[in-house]
Amino acid sequence: MRDVITTQQQKKFNVLLLGDSCTDQYIYGTCDRLNPEAPVPILKQSNEIVTKKGMAFNVKDNLKNLGVNVSIRTGNTTCIKTRFIDKRSGQQILRVDQDFVSKKLNTNKLELKEYNAVVISDYNKGFITKDVILSIIKISKGRPIFIDTKQKDLSCFNFPNVFIKINE
Repeated sequence: MRDVITTQQQKKFNVLLLGDSCTDQYIYGTCDRLNPEAPVPILKQSNEIVTKKGMAFNVKDNLKNLGVNVSIRTGNTTCIKTRFIDKRSGQQILRVDQDFVSKKLNTNKLELKEYNAVVISDYNKGFITKDVILSIIKISKGRPIFIDTKQKDLSCFNFPNVFIKINE
């Protein structure tokens, strides 16, 4: 006689992701010589250009790969980060940023009850401010909040349910 094993399906983890967004653009080519006007390589551009969403969208992809349900809200502007890559070495030889300031997130209409956690991906483009983060902490009702921010003073986020990622 065979034993029947029943397993309970695990409930999906729902995360609200708030953050800045950008378009990552990669322009490929080859570097065969140095510029005679300055000690920098000259990139002979090929037709290979790769474009994808970046910043908070990278976080979204990572969370989805972990099996998390992700709802994302980003600012009203999208920065563009263009990288020039030498195909032979794989080295980035230049990055050109076009930064724009976003309208600040309005937390008055932010509803968190359907989410298990909040992830904040702040690149300091105006969408997320210190006041916005503190407001989210206040309305979170103890939900875990994971913050990756370019803010300098992090002492004001010292709450038991707040986890801060620090880049050094």
